[in-house]
Amino acid sequence: MDRDDSESTTSLEEENTENFCDNPTRDTLAEGLMGLFKPAIDQLDDKVRTTRVSQLELKEQLDRLHEELKKIQESQKTPPELDAYVKKLINVKHKVTVVTNVLQGAQDRLNRLHQQFVYEAAEDSFLLLDALEEDLIQIRAQKPILCVEIGSGSGVIITALAKSLSSSAHCIAIDINQHACKATKRTSQANGATVDVIAMDLLSSFRANSIDLLIFNPPYVPTEENEADSEDQATFAGCLAKSWAGGVDGCATVRRLLPSLGEKLSQSAAFYLLLLRENKPREMLKTFHEMGFTGSIVKERRIRGEYLYILKIKARMFEMCVKMSKVRGTKKGGKKDGAETCEVFTRAKGETRICFLDKTLLEVKEGCESNGLDVITLKNPSSLKGSNYIVSADGKLIRELLQFCQPHRCWFVDESIEADGNIYMTTPIDPLFLILPYLVDACSEMASPMDSFLVDQDFPDIFRLQKILTEKQLLRVADQKGKGVVKGFKYNETKTMDWLSQKCHKVAKVLKEKKIFVGQGAVSATFVSPDAVDETEDEMNYLTYAFTIVSDYISQDLSSSLKTKLGIEDKVTASSVKRKSSKTLQDTAAGKKSKTDIKDSKENVFADSDLAPQEKTPEVKLSTKDKARAKAASGTKNIMSFFKKK
Repeated sequence: MDRDDSESTTSLEEENTENFCDNPTRDTLAEGLMGLFKPAIDQLDDKVRTTRVSQLELKEQLDRLHEELKKIQESQKTPPELDAYVKKLINVKHKVTVVTNVLQGAQDRLNRLHQQFVYEAAEDSFLLLDALEEDLIQIRAQKPILCVEIGSGSGVIITALAKSLSSSAHCIAIDINQHACKATKRTSQANGATVDVIAMDLLSSFRANSIDLLIFNPPYVPTEENEADSEDQATFAGCLAKSWAGGVDGCATVRRLLPSLGEKLSQSAAFYLLLLRENKPREMLKTFHEMGFTGSIVKERRIRGEYLYILKIKARMFEMCVKMSKVRGTKKGGKKDGAETCEVFTRAKGETRICFLDKTLLEVKEGCESNGLDVITLKNPSSLKGSNYIVSADGKLIRELLQFCQPHRCWFVDESIEADGNIYMTTPIDPLFLILPYLVDACSEMASPMDSFLVDQDFPDIFRLQKILTEKQLLRVADQKGKGVVKGFKYNETKTMDWLSQKCHKVAKVLKEKKIFVGQGAVSATFVSPDAVDETEDEMNYLTYAFTIVSDYISQDLSSSLKTKLGIEDKVTASSVKRKSSKTLQDTAAGKKSKTDIKDSKENVFADSDLAPQEKTPEVKLSTKDKARAKAASGTKNIMSFFKKK
């Protein structure tokens, strides 16, 4: 019975399952619902997928923003001097605008004029313009009175220079081509620049020592001699031949100019010359050096298979003509005491001078473009006035130029007598002393790059310290802010005081090793027993003397701070206090003397002495006749004044 019931139950469940699976109504309803919700589900899936992509993009943006915030935070810690860069960009924009306007005006003039007769501004002119723009700050600081361009052509260069300089500069353009003179004049007038144009050959009509700035883009293409000497200016070929035909080696016109340079250029003049590689610019530099000039290649560029060079030539203060090597005294054992020096006879503008130079200044290293010394004027760090310094040929060494002069001195040179008896000598100087005034003024509150704070219109050669001074040296007195391309330096007073203190101790050590007595009574130091010298006082004397030497190269404020750091007392104040205290003791009751005692002691002192006060002789009253004779004899000499004792 139970078995039959279980079988019937199983069969009933199977029948119900089959009926559920085969339910068409339910399937139709399910399909309808799926069709109804599927678009919404698909849209929801798309939104979820889009949201995930947006989340990934947002995460990447957040990561990038995080990196940017880090960079901003670091830059805020080390802010560069953006004002300097903004000014540079503004200056560059101004220069580009000026040159563009000048070029456009020149092109218009040439189109209207006989363009085929005038040399158009090309890549060589642009290279010369770039060199002038880079040195524009120095040129303005020199305040040139007369600026001359030889071979002006279309007048682009001299017009751009005239617009960049002040109205006090007189700009003159020279060209042998009449058509070029007309083009230059029209170019300057169209751009509102004042330029005088003269049709002449080179510098034949200028006075001596009158030109402060000379520019020359010469005919530099090597050609046959007869082509360079063409005199025909009536034809297209004749006019343009003068602008590019440079003779066999391309330097025929330059060689004609060389003899007049020394006479026409002023003492502080600068000469910008453009040459081709085939013109052998380095040999040309040697030629200028032999003439008494110093120069270097300041810019070069490859254009259409040609190599162009810009030479900057300056008048050198000294022209070395005789050199006699001389070594300082030697210590025991044959070791040299100090660096080698040279006794050098120099000539400048016909005058002969005697110099003692460090031999390292005369060494010309391989790859050096210049082969002569350069005398520059920089701000004295103590007096803030101009002082002379000598820079080596490679521009990496600097020496202070000192002058020792005494009255009534002269030199015997060969068979002549030179009236200038002064001696010039060079001494080493740490370039940090020269850079300190600029660092304190510009970088005390804010970090600044070296090329930004080393700018001085009164002393434009200060920029040359960038090549002499290393970052390692600069970090002795400043902190570096930033890395990579933009590096700023901020003045650190603590570092500076430590560095100056070390300088003083080093100088004191050298003075002591040389046994140079610097204490009080130095004249009689030979007769002082070594046992009688107080070592503590002796050390302080050396340190004080070293401090006075270092103070000659720093400002008054730094000198006062350094004195406090070294613990140096003002000796004048100390001695005055000592005198005051001794005077107080003498004024006490035990030390007082009466006036009669003082008088008696004074009489006793001079009693048996030649210094005893003599009795005053009574004055003789003159009679009326004697007064008349004295009045008549006034203005005449006594007859005994014409005789001397033998």
